[in-house]
Amino acid sequence: MKFSAVIPIKDYNIKFFEDLKNKIPEIEIICVTENDFSSAEQLSNHTQKIIKIDQMSKRNAFNAGVEEAQNQNIIFLNENDDINKIHFELLSKIKKNSVNYLDINPDKLLSLVIDKNLFYMLNKFESDNADDIILNFINKCKILEIEVNEITKQIKSQDFKDDSFIKRSINAIKNKIFKGGGYKKYENIICFVCTDPKSNENKTKIRQELNNNTLIDKYNDICLKITSENIKNCKSSNNKIVVINTSFTNTYLNDYGLSDNSIINYHGESINKLLSNAYDLCKIFGKKITICISDSPEISHLNIQDCIKNLNKFDTYLIESDNGSICCFSTKLKTLAPVLSKITFNISTTKDNFIKQLYNYGLSEEKVVNVDTIYSLRRAYDNLREKRNLTTSQKELIDFINRNKYA
Repeated sequence: MKFSAVIPIKDYNIKFFEDLKNKIPEIEIICVTENDFSSAEQLSNHTQKIIKIDQMSKRNAFNAGVEEAQNQNIIFLNENDDINKIHFELLSKIKKNSVNYLDINPDKLLSLVIDKNLFYMLNKFESDNADDIILNFINKCKILEIEVNEITKQIKSQDFKDDSFIKRSINAIKNKIFKGGGYKKYENIICFVCTDPKSNENKTKIRQELNNNTLIDKYNDICLKITSENIKNCKSSNNKIVVINTSFTNTYLNDYGLSDNSIINYHGESINKLLSNAYDLCKIFGKKITICISDSPEISHLNIQDCIKNLNKFDTYLIESDNGSICCFSTKLKTLAPVLSKITFNISTTKDNFIKQLYNYGLSEEKVVNVDTIYSLRRAYDNLREKRNLTTSQKELIDFINRNKYA
């Protein structure tokens, strides 16, 4: 396991950094300071990154540091913490926790360790009160753990029909133990799988067929604009938008207005593993989960809303692709993580293998094209031309293809 430590710095204390490196040799140290911090040069000898910000507070410092962290496990520390309390065996306990967080602050000397994706799902640090910022976040995690444990019990007993008593019990526990430190639960969690449009891992088959990366990069750019439009149209107080980033970097998301959403990162993982992990995390935060797996240009926010609406009749509803795979699905179930982890996506048997594991499911009458070859791109283009009520970016894509048909 690798860790990144985020530390707001006001004074330069060389012993603090020496002790930290001795305890965890491979740790990435990220220091956050005010713009006019005078000891930045000395500090650079003991840290991987120094981030300077205008409005220095614990909240701003911690949130800024996480954005630059290279590792998945984040440690939030203060420069007066007792480093002798930290050891790798203690930090490794994060893996055993059902929601991947660790409170190493029982004696108020140390802070919090948390998985980066969980941190983003909990909307980062929100409080400006220096004394409450860590405590409130830990309370959120503890409440979350109660929810996870109860969901797990329900899954094992397969009893989802009459859970009113369980819900009342959970709420009573939360209200009694944790006051004002909870997290918001949404009606819908809507996830969009996104990839850097310029990444060579994006549309690899078409890149090989065309041998023109500029054209493919532009096609991907417009498809991401379509996704961005869908996200804007799906936003509401009842919906939480989650961007599942599959690229090594997520800086590209800012160019498309997506960086203000909850972002979870799964670079280098197979599609079935990342979908299973994302679903497992998101199911805690919402009653219904929707995952848009494909960036098919045919999918609009109306398709997504229809997918969710059909959960009034079904437990799970799918939009399938014309090659037998799945482009999008919505579900009320909390038990699909093992199913998703075993399915091979983007093949002709994906949909059939998925619905074998379902009971009360529905399928969209309209099949969309999951674009991964020139032939499938032509089919998607033909389908788009027949559609009414195209979005601005869908029209842009048609114009782009018209101009470059014979490029």
